[in-house]
Amino acid sequence: MYQNNLCFAPAGIDACALWRMWMPHLNIVNSRFLFTEGAPDIHSMSECDILVVQRLMMDTNVQFLRIARAHGLKIVYDLDDNVWNLPASNPAASFFDRDESVEGLRHCAEMADAITVSTRELQKVVQAKWKGMVNAETGKPIPIIHIDNCVDTKLFRPIYGDKDQDKVVIGWAGSNTHGGDLGKVWSLLPDLLSRFPNVYLEFIGHAPPDKIRMHERVRERPWAHVSEFHNRFATWNWDIALAPLEHHRFNESKSSIKMQEAGAISIPCLATNIAPYQYFCSFTKSLDWLLCEDWEWEKKLVALIKDASLRKDLGQLAYANTVVNFSIDRTAAQWKDLARCL
Repeated sequence: MYQNNLCFAPAGIDACALWRMWMPHLNIVNSRFLFTEGAPDIHSMSECDILVVQRLMMDTNVQFLRIARAHGLKIVYDLDDNVWNLPASNPAASFFDRDESVEGLRHCAEMADAITVSTRELQKVVQAKWKGMVNAETGKPIPIIHIDNCVDTKLFRPIYGDKDQDKVVIGWAGSNTHGGDLGKVWSLLPDLLSRFPNVYLEFIGHAPPDKIRMHERVRERPWAHVSEFHNRFATWNWDIALAPLEHHRFNESKSSIKMQEAGAISIPCLATNIAPYQYFCSFTKSLDWLLCEDWEWEKKLVALIKDASLRKDLGQLAYANTVVNFSIDRTAAQWKDLARCL
């Protein structure tokens, strides 16, 4: 028997892998992170005794988990999205609406010794959906454990040096699953470009609005690999980050990673006044200013564009809040505690 060494096997090399597995792995001695697509080779998990997998749902996944258990591995099933309440605008909604997808998730989760989730809100959802779930092979109850998404500020850190004071760069990053979240804020951007010749817009993962896509002060950046994103993020020299979300049960279960990323590099992130971002701001009351109702986005964007000292002050507050309350040390300790209990 080893020492409860963790092997993180992500479902894909994406933001979920970065937050749920890559950063924790870098802060847990003797853990392993498998850079692989599809089922990993069981021999790549040698010297590990706990396998952490993400949102598996296929029959072949069940077979793989049985092989892992036969090799003596404990299984942790990690879930970081409320897949039962996806908005219609999310491209994955039609897939997860299918009975076979819902049953597939359950069958894979029933192979686990523990289920981990990223927020308290999601923990409540999973507890309700999988109430009384027991391991299909041992018959033991499967605990549903909350493990936070927290940021490694050794990786996400500000770039020190002179910025171009004549530019205000506003940035957004996310996948194409956010189509329904963007409408209100996207509608403001053409006018901001017209009113403020020093404003530049950058987009990652989702195309800019058609009206401004070819604008000379609009830039689309390519995706960055999970092992590189944290290094590149600060080099983009954003002054303001954006995190709009629809008011929806799916988004209520999310975590505050957009505010944490921005906080780690000392810039303000304007965000929808919704549970994950309310939680981030709850530790430092002055950060509540960054929370936006629909009618506040334009006013607050204009204020940040015009006032460099406001951007600096809010960025410094966000950094301090991130370091004190959202350190990866907290997440690493939670994983270690779980490992000791299995």
